[in-house]
Amino acid sequence: DAVGSVEDPQVTGSYALALNLTLNTNETNCAEDIYVGSESFGVTYDVLEESGGEASFYFSSGNMLGAGHHNASNATYISDKNCLLF
Repeated sequence: DAVGSVEDPQVTGSYALALNLTLNTNETNCAEDIYVGSESFGVTYDVLEESGGEASFYFSSGNMLGAGHHNASNATYISDKNCLLF
């Protein structure tokens, strides 16, 4: 589950997305030793909306997380499935 809010950017971008995430331990296929103690966590990403509907997502360090898309009401970034929590 995820709950978030839009904030001022931390380092770069048009805005930041502050997210609070909770892992559904009944639905995950990740090994328990990967997430124990991290079932709930918060993270903030800067989002730079670019022309043509492209968007860049950044960690709070300023390093790029990845690229996605945006429109008037959404910004999307989809990562490969894995069990890495960061």
